[in-house]
Amino acid sequence: MKKHCPQTASLLLLIITALLLPACVATSNSSSVSKTSNTDGIFIHLSSGKSNPHAVLMALKMADNFASTNPVIVYCDVQSIDILLKDAPPLSTSNFLNSQELIEKLLSQNVPIYACPSCLKSHKKIPSDLIPGIQIASKSSLTAFTTNRILSFSY
Repeated sequence: MKKHCPQTASLLLLIITALLLPACVATSNSSSVSKTSNTDGIFIHLSSGKSNPHAVLMALKMADNFASTNPVIVYCDVQSIDILLKDAPPLSTSNFLNSQELIEKLLSQNVPIYACPSCLKSHKKIPSDLIPGIQIASKSSLTAFTTNRILSFSY
């Protein structure tokens, strides 16, 4: 059997430490980069509709949670158009306000809720069918609400 030299083992340990130390420093610094700033915009993308009330209510609740600290917008497309209609029945599950109450709360906090114009048309609806305060989305309305990063949550 071959004997190992203590100097070789020490040198090997030094090399491994030198290689791993930058990775450890980068990992500890990266956590500060991922923290949310109060000026970061929160973009809630809601595609789910009445067939998935939990996802709908989670999206609206997430918007409500951030509304007091960050600029927030809610963008609704695909199936979520159904929940924005004046005659939409409220969706509910335990532990949440119902969808109508959350929408009213967001609008009262001046959180813009946007409907996709193409999706509205595909549902054979027009803007006047929407709950008062719901706006038709445009390219500029979806990006102009913040000057910093946009953090997106999709439901």
